[in-house]
Amino acid sequence: MAMLEVNNLSISFGGLHAVDNFHLKIEEGELYGLIGPNGAGKTTVFNLLTGVYKPDEGHILLDGKNIAGKSTIEINRSGIARTFQNIRLFKELTVLDNVKAGFHNGHKYSVLTGILRLPRYYKTEKEMDEKAMEILKVFDLDKEAGCLAGNLPYGKQRKLEIARALATSPKILLCDEATSALDPQTTASILELLQEINRKFNITIVIITHQMSVVRKICSHVAIMKSGEIVETGSVSEIFSHPKSDVARELIRKDEGDDISRAESSGNTKDLIQSGRKVRIVFSENSAFQPVIANMILKFREPVNILRADTRNIGGVAKGEMILEFAGDSRQAEEMQNYLKTCGIELEEVTDDVE
Repeated sequence: MAMLEVNNLSISFGGLHAVDNFHLKIEEGELYGLIGPNGAGKTTVFNLLTGVYKPDEGHILLDGKNIAGKSTIEINRSGIARTFQNIRLFKELTVLDNVKAGFHNGHKYSVLTGILRLPRYYKTEKEMDEKAMEILKVFDLDKEAGCLAGNLPYGKQRKLEIARALATSPKILLCDEATSALDPQTTASILELLQEINRKFNITIVIITHQMSVVRKICSHVAIMKSGEIVETGSVSEIFSHPKSDVARELIRKDEGDDISRAESSGNTKDLIQSGRKVRIVFSENSAFQPVIANMILKFREPVNILRADTRNIGGVAKGEMILEFAGDSRQAEEMQNYLKTCGIELEEVTDDVE
C-alpha cells in the first residue's frame, strides 16, 4: 500500500476545472517531484492535499485512510506538513519560538500565552525547548535561536520554515516551490538539506516546482502536470531519457541547470547537410562522456549535423541526448546508426522539426 494515494481528485472554480481526475501514488521514503508549467494546477493540488481547499470529488488516502475534506489542522495531525511558496513565519517571534509553534501545529497563540498546553510528546517546556534546539542544529540555525525570525536572511528564513514543519513529526513533507527566489548557492544548500532530511529521518518529501533542474537533482520519481491533470509519471531517469508528453519534452528543453553541456552545429556543417534523416540518441551513464560521435565520423568519414545536444547530471548519473541529422545523400546512414547502437546508445527517429 502506498503511503499517499490520490484518486480522481477534482475541483472547479466558477465552472473552470482547476484540477480534474487527478491521480497520484507515492511510496514511503520517496523524494517525489510534482512539476508543470505555470498555471498547470500544482498549487491547487498542494492546497487540496493540505486541506486549504475541499475537493468536489475524489479521495486522498494517507496510509489507507481518506483525509479528503478534512481541515488543515486535522491533516497536519494525520502526518502531512507543508512549506509555502511565499515564506510564512511568525516574524515577530524568535527562531526558537517558531519551531515551538510547530509542536502546536503552527499555532502562534499557544507560544505567546506561555504554552496553553504542552504537546503530548513532552512533559515539560524545557524538554520541548531541548527538542526544538536539536531540530535547529540540523538546519545550522541553533546560533540564531534567540533572534527574531524576521531578521534572518531570506535563505535562512526558508530553512526555518522547513524546520518548523519538521517539528510536527510528519510522515510527508510537502514543499511548494521550496527554492523560489533563492540564489544558486542557497538553492543548492536547500536541496542538499531536503536530501539529508529524507535520508536521515526517512520522511517522504514531495517537491512542487516548475523547475526541472530541481527535480533531476534530488528526486527519484516525478509526475508532470498540464491543465489540471497528470500527463506523465515515472522515474526521473526514465522521463529524461524517454519523455512521452509534449510538456515533459518542453520542460526538459528549458532545463538550464549549471551542469548542462550544450552543443550547436556550426554554420559550415549546416551548409553541407540539408533535409537528411534525423535521429534522437540517448546516452547512458556508460556512454555520455565517451567520444562516440567523433569516433563515428572518423570511422565512416562522413559529417553529421548536431541539431541539439544536452548532457545532465541526474541523481549523480550522467544522462543526455542529441538530435543528429545525417546527410541527405548519405549511403552509410544505416551503418552509422548501427555503429552507435553497438556503443550502447539508444536511437529513435525524429520526424518533427527541431528548433
